[in-house]
Amino acid sequence: ELRWAADYPHIWLPLPEPWRAGQYAATLRQAGVLVRTMDHFAVGRTPAPHAVRISLNAVASLDQLRSGLQTVAAVLNNPPAAVMDP
Repeated sequence: ELRWAADYPHIWLPLPEPWRAGQYAATLRQAGVLVRTMDHFAVGRTPAPHAVRISLNAVASLDQLRSGLQTVAAVLNNPPAAVMDP
């Protein structure tokens, strides 16, 4: 369920259960991919949804973008056991 607008070089990725934004971003960082959680863009004291922003224009090449997006998908589809435990 990606969200984007044609005029902006980024997409929003709402995270499915059981992912939490901070842990997902940390896992991606360990894999060499940087994203921003919604906390960075939240206004006021309302809890931010569990989602990340993926910048599409911060890469050196299309191959780097493709590799990064493949990592985003691979991590998303393989949550660690610690996230899945109740």
